[in-house]
Amino acid sequence: MSIGRLSILGLGLIGGSIARAVRQQIPDCQITAYDNQPVDANAVHVLAASPEQACNNAELIILCVPPGAVRSTLSLIRSAVPGDAIVSDVTSVKRSVLQAASETLQFPARFVGVHPMAGSERSGMACARADLFADASVVLTPDDRTDSRALVEVETFWQRLGGVTVRMSAEEHDRRVALISHLPHLLASALIHLTDADARSIAGNGFRDMTRIAAGDAALWRQILSENHDQVKTSLGDLIAQLQSLDSLLNSNRRDELQNWLDNASRLRKSI
Repeated sequence: MSIGRLSILGLGLIGGSIARAVRQQIPDCQITAYDNQPVDANAVHVLAASPEQACNNAELIILCVPPGAVRSTLSLIRSAVPGDAIVSDVTSVKRSVLQAASETLQFPARFVGVHPMAGSERSGMACARADLFADASVVLTPDDRTDSRALVEVETFWQRLGGVTVRMSAEEHDRRVALISHLPHLLASALIHLTDADARSIAGNGFRDMTRIAAGDAALWRQILSENHDQVKTSLGDLIAQLQSLDSLLNSNRRDELQNWLDNASRLRKSI
């Protein structure tokens, strides 16, 4: 079956982009949303007065809230979620979210963890785009209890929005995103802290590209890094080892090995 009644809790960049993409790709779907800030009401059909009201009659409820707000939001809507509804999310940390769902929802088997690998350093509904998920990886993190029909429904939903879906465990997801998302944010922020105003005044595209993501919402990133701190710490240790190896190459002036290291990095980057 196709999702005909969608509820979005949170109309920031991701929630707003979901609404715009659904209006474009699934025009028959009725969108009800809730946000505690003023938003563009034209992106949805109904703006609810509360999260509980937004869940009435929904077939799919998507939490587009920061990681630290997932448990409290699930607790708030627990009694308002229809028995046959699917509940999902879009957060970038999955172990804690799945645990919160299993401990909070009446029907945790109908919760499907999702992380669309799309976003921006910008935030808010004003930055939302209907094409944000086009060709983007969308990770689904089912576990042994996940209802198979709910999983297929959510997978199909994201494919209709243009996403390329992939399934993996919450543990594997958190390990991988620590490397490809959370650690890069720390690194971009560290590079910014290393420079002074004089250096930044002559920065070119390379530095701007490397540090773009450091402009992201600090409060949101504090939550993300805290929720996935163990995997981020492991990734940070691996990065330190890489830098120490590079420092050794430079100290001993091993030029051929340095070029091989750079050549390998170039080849791997071009494969993405």
